[in-house]
Amino acid sequence: LEVIDDLERALAVESEGEGLRQGVELTHRAAIQLLQREGVEPIRAGNKPFDPNWHEAVATAATNGSGVAPNTVVQVMEPGYRVGDQLLRPAKVIVAV
Repeated sequence: LEVIDDLERALAVESEGEGLRQGVELTHRAAIQLLQREGVEPIRAGNKPFDPNWHEAVATAATNGSGVAPNTVVQVMEPGYRVGDQLLRPAKVIVAV
């Protein structure tokens, strides 16, 4: 999972070398496909109610009349993964209060 995280961080950076970016994208896709074949799936957390079984709150954010209900995940800092009902890594999230 750390390799996937590193590839996603690399893709988030603007790069001058388009060939390098394409190589990283291909590697990222291949890694995701490998995880999918093994039954690994990401935990959907964004705009969902906070669930301590699947999410790890790393911070809170005030809603300040934004229309976001308290106890809602407002940002995913690091994706979480699971295999069926087995947690591999919780999603690290920011939760509205």
